[in-house]
Amino acid sequence: MAIPILAIIFGFVFIIVKMAMDHERAKLSIKAGRDNSMTTSELKAMIEQAVQDAVAPLEKRIEELSGGPGERVEALPEAQKRLELDDFDERVEQEMLSKSGKQRTQ
Repeated sequence: MAIPILAIIFGFVFIIVKMAMDHERAKLSIKAGRDNSMTTSELKAMIEQAVQDAVAPLEKRIEELSGGPGERVEALPEAQKRLELDDFDERVEQEMLSKSGKQRTQ
């Protein structure tokens, strides 16, 4: 009956000593700078590369749609219509103001 109790006690002692040694080893590796973290410059370089990789197809598509670099793109028809409607609104306002001014004079 004493052998199983001694085995349990030695097992617990072994586990505690191993945990303490692992903890010390981890502390020493962090002090020595051998942890698995990245430096700030490595992180920035990784982010820049990811952004370049993501933007490259978009830039290529924009160049295809615009007809190539340096070529001027005319306004889309929808944008031109919107501008015409804005002008129309201004003309309607001016007509209404002129009509209201004529009604006051009468």
